[in-house]
Amino acid sequence: MTRGANGSPSLVVVLGPPGSGKGTQCARLAATLGLTHVSTGDALRDEASHGTRLGRLAAHYLDNGDLVPDELVIETMMRALARSEGFPAVLLDGFPRTEAQAVALEDLDLGCVRLAAALLVSRAVLLERLRNRGRPDDRSEIVRRRLIAYEVETRPLLDYYARNGLLVHVDGNRSPTEVTTTLSGHLAAVGIMGRHLVRTGTHGGAS
Repeated sequence: MTRGANGSPSLVVVLGPPGSGKGTQCARLAATLGLTHVSTGDALRDEASHGTRLGRLAAHYLDNGDLVPDELVIETMMRALARSEGFPAVLLDGFPRTEAQAVALEDLDLGCVRLAAALLVSRAVLLERLRNRGRPDDRSEIVRRRLIAYEVETRPLLDYYARNGLLVHVDGNRSPTEVTTTLSGHLAAVGIMGRHLVRTGTHGGAS
């Protein structure tokens, strides 16, 4: 993996509530820019499908739509990041979820966060998207719990990244193509442009 200025992998944290399009945008950016996309949910489900120790521990939380404890998430993401060698940057989807996880990401030296992009989407649009995609974990009660959990646990993470000069706000109500174009611009602003990583002191500010 190409390293950032401090020798750590370059990470881009994509934030947003369920239905905001995090997974869609990470997949589009990974495909168009040659980056890699690491999803917490996918990583946990992969561990569960393979019956690993982590997967067995996480299965109960996943089946009930509950948040997986920090220690399980962090260990799972350590394993997932270790498999992401050879890319100029890693798009993190669903991790960190809390400020405690963000601090752990720094302390464990899993990578250098260059940008945190928050997708802002109205509640009406979120609910409509979640109804339409029809995933098993999109049942109404689970969705309600996940949206509340985002407000309580994850939204404060935006302040954490804003204090560190890493946060940008992106209007996620627009078409996927428009959102991708905006995100690509923010990545370029911090020196992440396709398969090339440019050293820069610019982190981007809130917008």
